[in-house]
Amino acid sequence: MIDLFGRSKMFVLVTLFFGFNNVLAQDQTPYPAMHKAFDALSYLLPLSLAGQGGDAKTNFSLLEEKLKQLVESSDRLDEHAKGRDAEFKSIARSFDATVKQVDQAFRNERPQDALFLLMDLTQNCVACHSRLPSAASFPFGQRLMARINVDTMDRRDVAQLYVATRQFDGALKILEEVVVDNDVTPIDLDIDGTLVDFIDISISVKRDFVPIRTMLDKLQVRPDLPFYMNRHAEAWRKSMDSLEEEMSATPSVARARELFNKATHMSAAPAGRERIVHDLLAASMLRRLVDQRGVTTGIPNELLAEAYYLLSIIELRTINPNPTVPQMEFLLEAAIRSDPDGLFAKRAYALLEEYSYFSYEGVPWFGTDEPMIKMGELRSMIGLDK
Repeated sequence: MIDLFGRSKMFVLVTLFFGFNNVLAQDQTPYPAMHKAFDALSYLLPLSLAGQGGDAKTNFSLLEEKLKQLVESSDRLDEHAKGRDAEFKSIARSFDATVKQVDQAFRNERPQDALFLLMDLTQNCVACHSRLPSAASFPFGQRLMARINVDTMDRRDVAQLYVATRQFDGALKILEEVVVDNDVTPIDLDIDGTLVDFIDISISVKRDFVPIRTMLDKLQVRPDLPFYMNRHAEAWRKSMDSLEEEMSATPSVARARELFNKATHMSAAPAGRERIVHDLLAASMLRRLVDQRGVTTGIPNELLAEAYYLLSIIELRTINPNPTVPQMEFLLEAAIRSDPDGLFAKRAYALLEEYSYFSYEGVPWFGTDEPMIKMGELRSMIGLDK
């Protein structure tokens, strides 16, 4: 019998529902598929929690039914993605494909594959939820968190769980606790992405510099803070002081381009942290513009392609590499498809070849024959096969 329980599996089952819940919040339409997902998670979450102590009495026929409901709900995700921006569609495609492979792995009694894929789903949900500003309140998420014993969980996992349930203040609070923990070295905070995650949520979701300043006040009094990290912190403070008005400004590709170019000259190192406030603010502007394009006349194709291209560079040089959810690849593909004959198409293709984990036609989605990125099709679109 496959062990369907354990903390990691429980955590991802929560995020499965909220990947769908994010779509529902965008559409404000109570699709039947969303109700099915809600019903499935209402059973699966308490069951997986109880299973941690080995005391759960599992009705496996009911478990089968709930897993089936979850798969059926994921089948509808592509429909909800219609009319949305290309990055959202790619994440939805990744989510849907992985849900199906999770189901296949469980049915074929491959628990290690299932766990690997479940963790992939976690990253899909978090990637989707941290893209755009959100002021929405989700009481169901609060109720779920109240039922979870997080005392034995790694705090970064808890923070991701808060993001998955769209409780961003809770995520920031947990990450700040990690920042001031003397058992976590400042260099670990830099390497594991804690500081970048904190700044990203504050800018992209909360659109507020105040939490960042408060966090830096606590970080910079640490006696073990390396010289280089203190320099980064001072650079971030200087950036925030100069960009305060930009947080509430109407986004435009031109202004985002200016921020991107200024960020480019702030560090000689390819992944210099000094630039992240400028980069993430530019990314926030661009994602808001791209997201609006599905419901308005939006920006022309050549500017849309530039927006995706700039976002891909920011992803490459600012966010920690994450092959689980290849957002850089998705963004580069979107840049090409938005304007195949334009200025950025060949540039984007070259970066896909150079930096992508999935730049070969033979690298498929897990368990399928479909390639992650259809490089041959992209080559033909931009005329490289002529």
